[in-house]
Amino acid sequence: MTGTEHAGRSTDRPTRRRVLRASAAGSVLLAGCLGTEGNGDGDEDAADGDTADGGEPSDDGEPPEDDDGADEDDDRPVTGETVPELEAVDEATLAYMDDLDLGAGAVAIARDGDLVFERGYGWGDPDRTEPAEPDAFYRIGSISKLFTGEAVLRLIDEGELALDDAVYPLLEVEPPGGDLADERVRDVTVEHLLNHAGGWDRFEHANPLYNPQVVMEALELEEPPDAADVIRYMLDQPLQFAPGSDTVYSNFGYVLLARVVENVTGEPYQEHLERVLFEPAGVEGIELGHTPPSERPDDEIWYDDAEQCPSVFGADGETSCADGGFVLEAFEGAGEHVARARSLVAAVDALEWLWADGRAVREPGAIVYNGSHYGSFAYAERRPDGVTVAALFNGRHPSVEPSAVIRQELAAALESVDDWP
Repeated sequence: MTGTEHAGRSTDRPTRRRVLRASAAGSVLLAGCLGTEGNGDGDEDAADGDTADGGEPSDDGEPPEDDDGADEDDDRPVTGETVPELEAVDEATLAYMDDLDLGAGAVAIARDGDLVFERGYGWGDPDRTEPAEPDAFYRIGSISKLFTGEAVLRLIDEGELALDDAVYPLLEVEPPGGDLADERVRDVTVEHLLNHAGGWDRFEHANPLYNPQVVMEALELEEPPDAADVIRYMLDQPLQFAPGSDTVYSNFGYVLLARVVENVTGEPYQEHLERVLFEPAGVEGIELGHTPPSERPDDEIWYDDAEQCPSVFGADGETSCADGGFVLEAFEGAGEHVARARSLVAAVDALEWLWADGRAVREPGAIVYNGSHYGSFAYAERRPDGVTVAALFNGRHPSVEPSAVIRQELAAALESVDDWP
């Protein structure tokens, strides 16, 4: 079948002249921003930081059996060219979406650099009248951090930046009153930010990326805050720990790293990524996203998010958190991108650097990363066997394990493949 079908149901600190520490290609597991209800990016019951032990997400139960007799309204459309050899991928994805009751998804797979699979699942609109296309844009959350890390590590390798460089002089942003609320900010280095050790603990401050109203109130803004506003606000707040003394997953640290990339290169963050990473790899379809539906590309997916938040875009009352409860544009290098599944596969294939376990890895043999915002979940993996996979969805489970189990389910499906297309 082709077209649309239906299926039932602390390290050494190098100087500019010092080569980055690297390791041989190996297996690296990272877990990115896994969201939970309440604050958008995780809580104590679902920590969203990088995992050092390479642990697998726990299984969430057996996939349900296909129900060929299900009502047509309950069937999920499947779009894109059928690949008989990878039928197990369709089955695993549909079972996962059924388990989590997800409205739309897309999966793309490349092998040895060639795209061999690109499929869309579910519905392309909230009224469930049009099938989801395989090339729709989806938010990818913290997978953006892979690109930010790549840009930073390339600059270090080229001698334009160093791990022990102080970050504050590279920001070109001042706190509202001109004076830092905490002088320890001057001690924060590039390495601290890569390690999520800059001194910010989102459980002990206002977490302004997911609570933009606090920034608007503090800075007396009439418009939603951008990344520079969030930085100004945070520079006017105390740190929660001394830089380098602890590690707490920090979106804000990667907002700062994007600003470092801009001010070291003299290029806007996205333009720099386009020039050094996306365009040389022939990647199109990874863009900076927008929160309001009216400002998104026509082919960006809808976000199935029942959670309500106060609107930050001037509307009265509450709205879907995914559509107006936070400011995606303020995330920049921490999670602002939207991507097509095939484009994400190509970009992850093109990565030359990875920051993992407190060190730079050159040409990593394996990469695993998750990303999440309100109403979205994304997963990308570059495997040692030459297979790269991306799976994007327009919803998420409030706990980490059920959302992350897609990796296990797709891994099992790929292991069952006898003959690759």
